Amino acid sequence: MSAFDDTRATSSEHLTIPTWANGPDGSGNGGWSASLIAQHVPEPLSGRGVAVSLRVPPPIGRALRVEVDDRTGEARLLDEDTLVASALPHSVTVEVPHAARAITLEIARGASAGFPFRDHHPFPRCICCGIAREADQPSLEIHCGAVDGVTAPDAAGADVPVYADVWEPHADVADADDLEQACVAACWSALDCPSAAPSADGAEARTAVLARIAVQLDRAARVGEPHVLVAWQRHIDGRKCFSASALLDASGSVLGRAEALWIEVRS
Repeated sequence: MSAFDDTRATSSEHLTIPTWANGPDGSGNGGWSASLIAQHVPEPLSGRGVAVSLRVPPPIGRALRVEVDDRTGEARLLDEDTLVASALPHSVTVEVPHAARAITLEIARGASAGFPFRDHHPFPRCICCGIAREADQPSLEIHCGAVDGVTAPDAAGADVPVYADVWEPHADVADADDLEQACVAACWSALDCPSAAPSADGAEARTAVLARIAVQLDRAARVGEPHVLVAWQRHIDGRKCFSASALLDASGSVLGRAEALWIEVRS
């Protein structure tokens, strides 16, 4: 095989996004779905993070093909010939402000009362931030609201509100190989939905979808233990909202961080 013949450089297998791991009705939660393809990026290349671009709503409940380029580490998720998502190694550079790391469990719980999607939720049955989730389905129950008096710098250096809530993972999202910690997919989902809150308008029903998320997860959340999720806006460009989020333990140590791109859907 010549150096330019890469026909053997791609491996292939399949994965299925569970029907209950939905965001919008009938398609996968962005963070949950992104994590499944991200976990196929070879570990030596993914140590500092993985970025996943979502091309179409991820289908749920049926087998999707995974192709991995063993040279570049790119993983692609396909529904027959349709590219659903692609994942690449990515260095996540989010710095979590001290003020955000200092948010206590009590303060974070109180902030959830200001969850901006409480009255106008575009995806009320979402596994992560839904407000009308079926009682017999796994649910992360994360509803981030603005924290009074706590800000973070956006990309231009201006102070913007920090959003927060508490997450206590239940056993139904535990890792199959370690029941004391939440699975990677749940942790990615927990970093996904909070990043939408900073661009929401609690007085108006607007729909935005996750287009891209980059995550560095250093440690998984612990089942049955309270954690803090924080998020803040980084930049707005028309219908595009760039935001950041972080998963903290009760002491304020950063377990994971994420960069997200949300795109508002034209009505």
